[in-house]
Amino acid sequence: MSESFARAIFGPAKQHIRVLRDLGIGKTKIPTETVRTPRPIPLQSWRKALTCSVLRTKVSIHANRPYPLNYKGNYAMEFILKVKRLTEDATLPSYAHPGDAGLDLFSCHDSVIEPGKVSLVKTGLSIELPPDTEAQVRPKSGLAIKNNVTVLNTPGTIDEGYRGEVGIILINHGAIPFVIKKGMKIAQMVIKPIIRVRVSEVQTLQDSQRGEGGFGSTGL
Repeated sequence: MSESFARAIFGPAKQHIRVLRDLGIGKTKIPTETVRTPRPIPLQSWRKALTCSVLRTKVSIHANRPYPLNYKGNYAMEFILKVKRLTEDATLPSYAHPGDAGLDLFSCHDSVIEPGKVSLVKTGLSIELPPDTEAQVRPKSGLAIKNNVTVLNTPGTIDEGYRGEVGIILINHGAIPFVIKKGMKIAQMVIKPIIRVRVSEVQTLQDSQRGEGGFGSTGL
């Protein structure tokens, strides 16, 4: 990364350039090892986010580019979802199209869900999420509109530390049995960043315009 490129991203502030030089990013390009980012950084502003990353010395630095290219050819942070097959018939999660938010999840066995019944459909996979993320299991719109089948506890949450098999709780709201075939798309999984908080007990809360209004208080 050149100093002019750094200035274009981080602005003209001298302290930013000093930090970049301390990290080995100056007028010459030198190969450096990748420093793994321990937590995802909200990318609301590239300049703000990247500046914050560098000042914390947790930015991934490569010899010729700071980040891998995404499907649009833009620089983007890369997060790895580690997946372990528990059965040979398991299908790895995958994006159906570039830019999709959800990874498709597939059944690893045949089953039938009777009308009004609930079934735990197994994927034959266990996962290791990137640090400070969760996986949200959401329904497939096609199954919902065509077969009245959806994820019962949507969005289902898979915690970062969970290492068991990923199972999908499906319910059949239709009038006829729903047949699930091995390899069928049954849900989608969206990886989301999480914010952990410190709980603080207080005696009073700051007033707001809404106050205690809820359960339809804003109208239908």
